[in-house]
Amino acid sequence: QIEKTVIHVTTMPTEAIIEKCRQNLRANLSPLIITMSGRAPVARGIAEMAGVSDRIDILAAEQFLAANLHELSAFQIAAREATLRELIQRYNELIDQYETDPGLKIQLG
Repeated sequence: QIEKTVIHVTTMPTEAIIEKCRQNLRANLSPLIITMSGRAPVARGIAEMAGVSDRIDILAAEQFLAANLHELSAFQIAAREATLRELIQRYNELIDQYETDPGLKIQLG
């Protein structure tokens, strides 16, 4: 959670994650789901069936990471690689701390 935004990272959006988002909404928090690009439509569909699609932000992980990379490197090409490594390291630390699925981690080649 960052201030009033609760970030949910998942490789497989389910009704359970949408229920967590509904709990966030009841607590006046803003849920954000980050998932694989092919799974974002699944999350949107489940959220729509639950009647909360207009109150939950859903982003593809690839878009989320790319946007953060550009912002954190101040749009400087030379700074991108170091920024990318730092971003992935921090992301993986958060996965270790909060998630049970190590498949959510990112490995650089």
